[in-house]
Amino acid sequence: MTGPPPAPSLRLRLINLGLRLFEKPRLARETDPLRARRRFRRATRLLLGADVEWGWTRLAGMPCIAAGEGPVLLWFHGGAYVQGSPLTHRKLAQALAREARVRVLLPDYRLAPEHRFPAAPEDALAAYRALLADQPPGRLAVGGDSAGGGLALALVHMIGQAGLPMPAAAVAFSPWADMTLTSPTLRLNAGADPMLPVSSLAAVRDLVLAGADPRDPRASPVFGDFAAAPPALILAGSTEILLGDARAMAARMPRASLQVWPEAPHVWPMFYRWAPEARAALRETGAFLAGAFAEPSARPGAPSPLTAG
Repeated sequence: MTGPPPAPSLRLRLINLGLRLFEKPRLARETDPLRARRRFRRATRLLLGADVEWGWTRLAGMPCIAAGEGPVLLWFHGGAYVQGSPLTHRKLAQALAREARVRVLLPDYRLAPEHRFPAAPEDALAAYRALLADQPPGRLAVGGDSAGGGLALALVHMIGQAGLPMPAAAVAFSPWADMTLTSPTLRLNAGADPMLPVSSLAAVRDLVLAGADPRDPRASPVFGDFAAAPPALILAGSTEILLGDARAMAARMPRASLQVWPEAPHVWPMFYRWAPEARAALRETGAFLAGAFAEPSARPGAPSPLTAG
């Protein structure tokens, strides 16, 4: 792992300009989650996929896209818990599968407003339990982007609370991890963030939680228990309004590594066909996961830390 570059590339600056001119104003205006879903699906069709085979399967009763071969990376798509799907993130899954040499599983977890909290975390835990039925935990990792990144980190908390074996690693790209919306970077980076408008977060949060406590660790993993958490890689851009969430999670998780990339937009690895920083972030993720899966406890048949002599 080499970390982020010292300055943003020209291509990344151009992506930021496009996001600032077109995407950020649209997100600030959007009030209909169903319309937002349709537009999100159309937008992600512009992304280019990696040359990795993929197909549909089922996991804990959920439709699920699978891509690649190797240890399993259970990935939760972003979309603020109201939009996104395995199809919108299929190309990111292919890129992760190729760079990290893993089998990425992308479940179609339940979204608001049709399904209110805690539907998504319940689905995440069910998916992990299903994987434990035929995979050693040392061959499993969990991850996600944006809301999916927060969901993956919440899953780590839930795994600990349920007394289940921890995965080998966790990964989060630009995680939304604090639904109390008290992070200082929501204010400090409000103008600098090229993509996400602060004004839309509270309405989405209220739609998703429907009156539930935003301090519930399943919604805001910054309030979770991570004493037994596995190694984690958390990536965020320096100008993101959610940078504070990433910092708070890195401080909360004893074995977390936080990388802050200069001026990288929200979930910039999605732009891996255009921005060198996106490809570099995927390589960082691959190197991190390779190291995690190479640990003795991650090898098939390795003794448990609780029983090793």
